[in-house]
Amino acid sequence: MQKPQMQNIESSIVGKRIVAALVLAFTFTAGCAHKAVMTEPAPNRVTLIPYGVHQQSVTVTVKRGPEGQELPPSAPKKMSFSGVLDHRAERTQLIGLTPFGSTLFKLIEETKSGSLTFTTDSAQMKKAEPYLKATYAPLRELLKLPYPPKIKAIQKGDVHFKFEKYNASEIPMRVLVETPNFDLVITEDGYEP
Repeated sequence: MQKPQMQNIESSIVGKRIVAALVLAFTFTAGCAHKAVMTEPAPNRVTLIPYGVHQQSVTVTVKRGPEGQELPPSAPKKMSFSGVLDHRAERTQLIGLTPFGSTLFKLIEETKSGSLTFTTDSAQMKKAEPYLKATYAPLRELLKLPYPPKIKAIQKGDVHFKFEKYNASEIPMRVLVETPNFDLVITEDGYEP
């Protein structure tokens, strides 16, 4: 009799981890009504994803749980979000917004130290902190890519990045991120340096 109850607990834990991974993707793309698209190359550009504020749309397809486990049947498999990434030389911020535009949480990386800080006022989101930080790793790799204009694909460990479109400023307009546990399709909706 214990076994079915244990499976329900394990499914619940896997489900919470999947939601945490999806929420991280949401933070990478949290919504913003103002959209500006830069038409001139970013000054002093160092990275493929230039420093500045990016408004993005993301679709997440979950293949496995964050630790490679099978997904429970009730787990969401595909979700789409809009969001904001504030990428700077000294700091990168992912600001998760609610559908109403208020801040749900912030994930902040200090570039020099590599420290990753998570803040939220939501007790539910606080529980997801370790999973959100772990899922940030593929996004960190994307943000560190150097600025060779118009590359088509690159492999970093078990993460594969594909770049399908670029705008006149050589900013990738559509990036596919494939990992063993989830895939992201990131579309650049706007950019301000």
